Amino acid sequence: MLNATLSVASANRTVLKISDSLYGRVTNGLVNSLSAGWKMLFMDGLKAYIEMME
Repeated sequence: MLNATLSVASANRTVLKISDSLYGRVTNGLVNSLSAGWKMLFMDGLKAYIEMME
């Protein structure tokens, strides 16, 4: 399950909080793979995009 929330931190700052839950058999390999995917998506993708827009 994926949960995403946005909250206003200040007049020009919004905070995005993401949580991800896994059900069933969870292996270390799966956790590592998902972690790497989230980091790639948000650090290499979204963060770079937002910084470019500033």
